[in-house]
Amino acid sequence: MTFTTLNYLALTHDSSLTGILKQYSTAISPRILDLGCGVGTHTLSLANVFTNAELLGIDISSSNITAALKTVADNRQYNIKFVETDYLTLNDSGFDIIHAESVLHLITADDADLYQKISNDLNKNGILAVTMPYDCIYNRLLITARQLLKILRNPLLDKCILKIASWLHPEIDIAVLRDRIPYMYIIPQRLYSKRLQNLFDKKYNLKVIYSEKCQHASLAKPRHKIILFQKN
Repeated sequence: MTFTTLNYLALTHDSSLTGILKQYSTAISPRILDLGCGVGTHTLSLANVFTNAELLGIDISSSNITAALKTVADNRQYNIKFVETDYLTLNDSGFDIIHAESVLHLITADDADLYQKISNDLNKNGILAVTMPYDCIYNRLLITARQLLKILRNPLLDKCILKIASWLHPEIDIAVLRDRIPYMYIIPQRLYSKRLQNLFDKKYNLKVIYSEKCQHASLAKPRHKIILFQKN
């Protein structure tokens, strides 16, 4: 697994995903895995909603885990733990909720191994809550553009991207936009589609119980959907 969580994108979708998840989860004291927890912002959001939960946030970035510990430092009333690890090597299971905010499509792994582990790690009636890009013409074109940008990448191109980004998003600090430039070259490993939905249902016992398109936050980002799967 070779991704760094895109926290700026996660913040766009997190509050709506957490609120929707609350409506569908029936566990009184759920065990929640925050897969690709980043700096812990949405882990804390989950804790604020599921106040009796046991939360485990994992990320492959040591700097993210360090930041996540600081994020929740003043909220010791919650049962939150953070671990720096690759999800595929995580030796834990029995989760009522697996929360994957703008992460599932970025994990570099064999699809079958990833999907089977998710299914194995969920309790019966457990919920996989994700936001991820879906298969559409816009996203296909954006992926093609990113593949081309990745081939052509150089310092001058980075400067051009930064200039365009500052024009599109004058409300965002230039330093923050500069930090986001590498994300423009990241290619999604998978897209949500009818085929993926059927595969989850028939092979991995994960049935869609909720699906909704997210508000498109930026022309430079893929169009996302919120999807909730429940394990049969």
